[in-house]
Amino acid sequence: MLSFLVESAIRSLGLGMVVWLALRLLRIRTSPIGSLAWTAVLLTSLTMPALMPAMKAFMTRAPAAAKWIPVVPPALSLKPLSPDVPATAPPLLNWQTIAAGVYLAVVAILLLRLIAGVWKSRRLWKASVPLSQPWVSGMDVRVCADLGIPATYGSTILLPADWPEWSAFKRDAVLLHEKTHVRRGDFYVHLLAGVHRAAFWFSPLAWWLPKRHLELAEAICDDTAIRHLSDRVSYAEILLDFAEKGARDGFVGVAMARGNTVEHRVARLLQETSTTSEVSMIRRVVMIAAFVPLAGLAAGSWLVQAKTVSASVPVVMTLPQQASAPQAAPPPIQAIAKESTQYLAVWADQEVPDIVTQDEHTAFEKLRTDVEREQFIEAFWLRRDPTPGTFDNEYRQEYYMRIVQANQKFSTPSGIPGWRTDRGRVFIMHGPPDEIETHAQGGTYLRDTGTTLNTYPSELWRYHHIDGMGNNIILEFVDVAKDGRYLLLGDPANFKPPIAR
Repeated sequence: MLSFLVESAIRSLGLGMVVWLALRLLRIRTSPIGSLAWTAVLLTSLTMPALMPAMKAFMTRAPAAAKWIPVVPPALSLKPLSPDVPATAPPLLNWQTIAAGVYLAVVAILLLRLIAGVWKSRRLWKASVPLSQPWVSGMDVRVCADLGIPATYGSTILLPADWPEWSAFKRDAVLLHEKTHVRRGDFYVHLLAGVHRAAFWFSPLAWWLPKRHLELAEAICDDTAIRHLSDRVSYAEILLDFAEKGARDGFVGVAMARGNTVEHRVARLLQETSTTSEVSMIRRVVMIAAFVPLAGLAAGSWLVQAKTVSASVPVVMTLPQQASAPQAAPPPIQAIAKESTQYLAVWADQEVPDIVTQDEHTAFEKLRTDVEREQFIEAFWLRRDPTPGTFDNEYRQEYYMRIVQANQKFSTPSGIPGWRTDRGRVFIMHGPPDEIETHAQGGTYLRDTGTTLNTYPSELWRYHHIDGMGNNIILEFVDVAKDGRYLLLGDPANFKPPIAR
């Protein structure tokens, strides 16, 4: 679960970097467009854990023409094992559990802090008194005696108790500013940013997005007020006056003048001579249309295959013995257990025939109970794990990925699954070859003696090096029956490394 969240955060961070780079390259500095873009990034990042499996399901069911997500095959190589390497003992400290505990503790602290702030803010809102002045004009405006500066809570504008002392200019400036916050829903976006920060607190994007959103939201509201008032200096003085009073501690809302943002806002107001208008509907549609592929790419890229088997969850694949039977989709181990209580007894032959060593196979055959077999299987994968103590077993992941790829590359029209063909078995044991020479047609050739020589479709695989076998290994596969089942000249078992890979 923790690795899944980390992956979600990495994908979201990548999306944020792409958006940031796009805004820079296109020289887009207008606050409304930036706010729309970063709000989209926030919503995508918050829903990334749900988008990832959704994109995986889409990739699985989508037609070939729709699979625009780049597919990157794994580059991991299976590591050879020494025959005298004992089974790795479980680590004394379960770092996964410790990391999960630290993660949940920080999440709980941040969420409790956010909830406490919302609760305090709601108490202030409930204690406030509604205004029914003519200039309110249908807005939900209230007076809160415990607030020193104007703020927005939900769709309500909260004014401090000294509002009757304001000038008409100051009152109109505050209403224009806060009304824009309400119309844009900035309070709710700010609240979602707090939830995102609590869930992904380990990501720098989670801490940067709330600040960036507030900066852009305040700039948009300032521009809206300036367009109607046309007095930048007086408006800047209002911001400075509110900044001196400060916002109430623990208030979860959008205050008009927070001390750490006012200086930059005042400088911008006094330096710029124009204001930016809201994004038109056409531009919004264009931006959303451009952003959706980016979000899909962030959520669905790096899927190894449409039918990739996750290494974080043990998946057992039933591989039929009869070559003529078509290969069905691999059912989970729970379904296999229901269908056949004897599955574990033949696990070595049906699951890992090309990587299990002879000694391991002999030891497995001597086991009599499923409990013993399950313990053996766990140790089997554990002693091949290049990073014991971590959540993922890269060796097991690579093995099942190669089975999936072998089935996709080498399955025959007659229904023989690719992993049971000679090419598939070599592919699983040694990975893709460094060079392939293909003679897909074969043919008939006339010899100098006048006789004819019939050749069959064939492939030559060259491996620059195979551990335990040597350098410059060349394997020849011939399709004698011309049915797509290329047979290796020699038993594939002879090319199996002495130690399981």
